[in-house]
Amino acid sequence: DGRVTRFAFARRSWQNEQKKKLDCRIYVGSIHYSLGEEDIKLPFSTFGKISRIDMPREPGTMRSKGFCFIEFEEPDAAKQALQTMNGFELGGRKLKVGPPTNGGNAAAMTPMMPTINPLLAGINPQLAMLQAQQMQRASAPVVPQAPVKKTRIYVGSIFFNLTSDHVQRVFEAFGKVRSCQLIPNPDTGLHKGYGFIDFEEEKSAVEAIENMNGFELCGRPLKVGWAAHSQQAAAAGAAAAPLPIPNPAIALALSSVAQGGAVANAASVQQASKCIRLSNMIDPSDNDDAGLCDEVKEECEEIAPVVQVVVKGNYVFVNFKDVQGGKNGFVKLHGRWFGGKKIEAQYYDGAKADAGIF
Repeated sequence: DGRVTRFAFARRSWQNEQKKKLDCRIYVGSIHYSLGEEDIKLPFSTFGKISRIDMPREPGTMRSKGFCFIEFEEPDAAKQALQTMNGFELGGRKLKVGPPTNGGNAAAMTPMMPTINPLLAGINPQLAMLQAQQMQRASAPVVPQAPVKKTRIYVGSIFFNLTSDHVQRVFEAFGKVRSCQLIPNPDTGLHKGYGFIDFEEEKSAVEAIENMNGFELCGRPLKVGWAAHSQQAAAAGAAAAPLPIPNPAIALALSSVAQGGAVANAASVQQASKCIRLSNMIDPSDNDDAGLCDEVKEECEEIAPVVQVVVKGNYVFVNFKDVQGGKNGFVKLHGRWFGGKKIEAQYYDGAKADAGIF
């Protein structure tokens, strides 16, 4: 009769909804224990909008158990992620990506059909389904959540020649670091300018944020905040926060970075100047130095007032009016593309530049 038909329709609608939901989910395994939901979301969100990420954690340490389930809003996004991300290296491990039934408890992924009141289903199928779902949620066991220690921070605006070892040595001034991961950029072979640091103690993370947000490292003010915050929030916090007062421990850590030798000309890079030297801009077949100088000067004038632009050998020297102009120019120009080439910037002695020595 009509009641049975409406009940069957409600059941089919629920089943179709659950099938679509399952098609939108994927299993991701072999995840490094130091990675969190935000680290997983970054690469997988390129395939489509993510509704949720379920990452089981160890009760005592609250570390990841090494796998998670991702639910996309559309099945096509999940399908593309399945085809692309299996074997993708993240945090030093190759991810294992597959359908949810391959990596975990299928019963946990596919909820049982709620018990529907047939009488109510005959009158109002939608209301019957809603009532059944509410009863199912109410009967589910409540799992107590252990308090989460906040030890993970986000660090952005990192100089591209710095490695994770250099960044870790700087932040170890605040306490022992469990891990330091800079997100790799496959196009350049370097990193994307940001990453995550996990301390052993929450106090260390708090002190790192208070002292290092806005701290200038290699000519770039760092953006430091809690990893749970978005990058935009971290950027806003860096703009609003007053510049911290460096302490001797940080100065020592920065000194050790400069002495490590792994960063090209690290000492000169950290010594800000009104003049910067740009490389990888000149085409050897192009002899129009005057035209290039005019073009570069016009571009740099939008950053800060420029005294002169000089082409010498394979380098372009931009002498700004003051040191702040040099800093702004360094941040804006380093890593920027110009004429199909990626610019590399270094500070150059302002006194020599003023004397015409290049």
